[in-house]
Amino acid sequence: MSEAILSTSSERQRRQAATTLIHGSAIESLTELPDGIADVVLFDPPYPGIKRPYGMITEDQWHELMDSVLPECRRVLKPQGSVVVIIQPNYQKVGRMRLWPWKFVVRAAEMRDDWGLVQDVYSFAKNALPCGGAERRIGLLRTSIKWCVWLGRPDCHRNQDAVLEPPSPNTKYPSGTPTEGPVTYDVHPSGLRFNDAGFSRALAERGGVTPRNLLVCPIGTAGYGHPAVTPYRLAEWWCRYLLPPGGVLIDPFCGSGTTMAAALACGASKVIGIDKEEAYLDMARRRILGEGVSPNPLLNPPEGFLAL
Repeated sequence: MSEAILSTSSERQRRQAATTLIHGSAIESLTELPDGIADVVLFDPPYPGIKRPYGMITEDQWHELMDSVLPECRRVLKPQGSVVVIIQPNYQKVGRMRLWPWKFVVRAAEMRDDWGLVQDVYSFAKNALPCGGAERRIGLLRTSIKWCVWLGRPDCHRNQDAVLEPPSPNTKYPSGTPTEGPVTYDVHPSGLRFNDAGFSRALAERGGVTPRNLLVCPIGTAGYGHPAVTPYRLAEWWCRYLLPPGGVLIDPFCGSGTTMAAALACGASKVIGIDKEEAYLDMARRRILGEGVSPNPLLNPPEGFLAL
């Protein structure tokens, strides 16, 4: 489901009819939406302490913003819907991390007794550049992990079969030798024993292996000039996993429209994007209609790039 230039006018019309773009603040715009209309609220908000063309907010301001936005996100969700907030830790100064991501996870998880952190999930960018203190003279590690803060009820909708990963050779043949017999694999550190034939049967029946909670996803994506784009493959993975057929997605910080484009590619019947910057809403509209998507494979990677 790679992002591509749309080839038919009917598909453009479908996307246009399914899309609502709202110019305004996230809080005010969310309060105007009806209860229980969304299956997924997926967003990558501006991070505190980073200067952008649209401004900069402090950590306290950021928490105040999220404390107002998250209850509205919960309100507009259907009972089995999910909220996924994509964030990335940053430095107060080189060698000292800001603590807002850790504080946010705890605050969000404890917001309601019947609603919390479903599972810890992370995105790993193999192509992250060695910057922000990772230069040799400073010696820190390159920043390559985004957090996907997944919030919902314990029984929230998810479709594991939609995000199965291709098997590695070790998964196909744990003992190292192809076999159809009852050869066991008994060197796992946990002491568990596995049956090669059982692996093979499960793989043949499912068509893939259970995904891990570390998603491999490149940084690059077509951003139409937006300074902080969400990786398309990351948005698309979450849409495949959490959106039911014909589902509805809301992004209250939609920027250039990555999450909405991904949701529509995954069969969403409606997407709602909110942003306070009108120029970014125009970027999102063009992206959703397939106007000017970059043909560069580094910006729009091929199918299966998320597979470990």
